[in-house]
Amino acid sequence: MSGALEDVAVPILDPCEVLAYLVDDVGLTCPRDVTAEYWSRQRQHYEQHPATDAHVPVSLYGDDVQVNRQGDSITAVYLSLTLFKPKKVRVCHYMIFSLRTHLIAGCFTLWPLLAYVVGRLNAAWHGVGVSRTMFALAEIKGDWPFLRKILRFEPSFTGNRVCHHCKATVFQHDHPFWDFDSTGAEVTTLDFLATMLDESCSPSPLVLVKGFSCRMVQICTMHCVNLGLCFTVNGALLMTLVRGGFFGEPAALEQCLLSAFSDFTAWRRALQVRTSQRRFRAGQ
Repeated sequence: MSGALEDVAVPILDPCEVLAYLVDDVGLTCPRDVTAEYWSRQRQHYEQHPATDAHVPVSLYGDDVQVNRQGDSITAVYLSLTLFKPKKVRVCHYMIFSLRTHLIAGCFTLWPLLAYVVGRLNAAWHGVGVSRTMFALAEIKGDWPFLRKILRFEPSFTGNRVCHHCKATVFQHDHPFWDFDSTGAEVTTLDFLATMLDESCSPSPLVLVKGFSCRMVQICTMHCVNLGLCFTVNGALLMTLVRGGFFGEPAALEQCLLSAFSDFTAWRRALQVRTSQRRFRAGQ
């Protein structure tokens, strides 16, 4: 019957085995002084995390990816070593499981998979592989739709409450989002958990991971900065230069943008900067 729930087997990798392979077979290690500095900074700025300086921080990351022109997509969850920063980003994310997005029935589909991941990450806390290296989940990352999908919290960039780290609001003025001096606006983990209470579904299994804190839930810098603030600022600065006649007669907008892009291309080639930036257009 269409829309009915059905039990299916989903392939999933054991995070403990992935981490053991990276340490024992690949030889990836993190110096003790580096992990110590990381946890020291965490304790200064976030709620107390129970990890020791010997625990290597790991991250969970997820996203929806469109796979064809018909709009079909998959949702994938990856494990990564938080402090491992290779030149090629794709070699530092290790997919744990993936699902066809349109087949996900909310928490009925995701909670069993996340519960398994949490259980294995809690086991990795005590050490994995021959080396018995200890790991601790430090970050949960993804864009806003993905984070709301796996945590089911209330704040949304399209709603009144727009942040899961503070009480910033758009329409109410107790803690307006533009007031950085607003006091008493910080959200505790208990406040965060309260926004997840839903009669139709139990809280996400992720809250049971060792040392869980709302500060683990990281805002996606690509969307907030690269495609948000910087995108808007760069566009505004470019149009200021165009209106000022820097690239020619301002009335000939398309010609000015073409001239600006030619200058940008020459600069990029001179400095050997790689970019996927397409030609500047007024509609953007």
